[in-house]
Amino acid sequence: MKREASSESRLLEHGSSTLLADLNDTLTTKAGSVFCLCARDGDLDIGVNGSHGLYFHDTRFLERATLRVDGQPLTVLLSSAVEDDRSVCELTNPDLELADGTVLPKERLSIRRERALGREVVETIEVRNFARSRSAAGSTSSSPRASRTCS
Repeated sequence: MKREASSESRLLEHGSSTLLADLNDTLTTKAGSVFCLCARDGDLDIGVNGSHGLYFHDTRFLERATLRVDGQPLTVLLSSAVEDDRSVCELTNPDLELADGTVLPKERLSIRRERALGREVVETIEVRNFARSRSAAGSTSSSPRASRTCS
């Protein structure tokens, strides 16, 4: 006589399943077995979206990579997966109060963030200063600081 297993015995009792977050505002790129899920500004941060990350064979190898200027997130002007394996994010700065108290007005910096996937993952960041004078973008002692955090 064949006995059916109860539904309780089929439950997974260790670990937990991964629930996917909303992927509507997610920029997705893929090359072979490597894929990346990130925010429209190019940031990877599982604290913001639990599905963000850089994956290889469905295993997440990078869960956080953020780009900030003076600790502030950047404003997205445009973001696109221009090809399956390459994304481009055109970003700009918000109003930034610099260390000496001067303000770098919004949209004075143009930041282009490009990520290409393949045998290697390469991220290129280009910054252009459109301030009319050097003092408008901050002197050497109080210029905005860019930081990138990965984990």
